[in-house]
Amino acid sequence: MKQSEHVTFCKCGCGNGVVLKFDDEDNEFSLQLVSDSFYFRQDKGKMSLKEKLKRIWYIIRGKEYCYFDILIDKNELQEFKQFVARM
Repeated sequence: MKQSEHVTFCKCGCGNGVVLKFDDEDNEFSLQLVSDSFYFRQDKGKMSLKEKLKRIWYIIRGKEYCYFDILIDKNELQEFKQFVARM
């Protein structure tokens, strides 16, 4: 099995990232959104009631909730483009 992988983490230091994997033999693509415990540690593991209600409100209204953004620099963007071109 030949598998290609590209990992990108946010440059702000929050620990959020994206892991892209492509399996050449099975022709399968995997996208994983990963996060370290940065946000969990901010409130000692407790999500505020306000944040819970905000997420519920987005679901009720049929809208997408953005959990996090990932900032990447030009060099990493170029590496990402090369990875995608190889797929």
